[in-house]
Amino acid sequence: MTICQQKHGFTLLELLVSAGVLSLVSVIIAQVLFTTVRLNTKTEQLKEMKQTGTATMETVRRMIQNARGVSSPCTGTILSELTIVNIDGIETTFRCAADTQYTTRSVFRIASESATLSTTSFISSGNVTLVANAGDAGCGIADTEDAALQFVCTSIGDKVTSVSIFFRLRQQNATTGVFEGATETFQSTGTTRNN
Repeated sequence: MTICQQKHGFTLLELLVSAGVLSLVSVIIAQVLFTTVRLNTKTEQLKEMKQTGTATMETVRRMIQNARGVSSPCTGTILSELTIVNIDGIETTFRCAADTQYTTRSVFRIASESATLSTTSFISSGNVTLVANAGDAGCGIADTEDAALQFVCTSIGDKVTSVSIFFRLRQQNATTGVFEGATETFQSTGTTRNN
């Protein structure tokens, strides 16, 4: 008489293979999740940077457009700062300036300095920093193509007719990696009223 035994359950090898497959699938799912979160964060940072840059550009362009005139020497070359005469006759200078309120990091912002105020007002947000042509945060070399903030005046005779504005921004909390360290360039032209 033969007794037939039936085995129930899994062998050790089957359990190890299924555990390995489950681990591999878990790693792939986690990687997809982390990549999605990172990409979403980067997209939000770029959107915020673009909004900040556009708002800053519009503010500077509008101030130039509403100005009585430009008092900076306009020779058609690159200027790293621009002085305008406002409607009320008071001069305002736009330039790149270091924001000293940040002690743990270097932040360079677009500043507006009025002849009547003793303090510097910043037009751009502290979440972004100006970037020179070389890619480093900072103001760059004044009055050259390396300057982070550039103005080029166009004039007819002694009257300035328009001012081209150019600057580069980088998200301040971004690291220096290629993915995180993306910069955005902003360029516009403001036509003066010549009142």
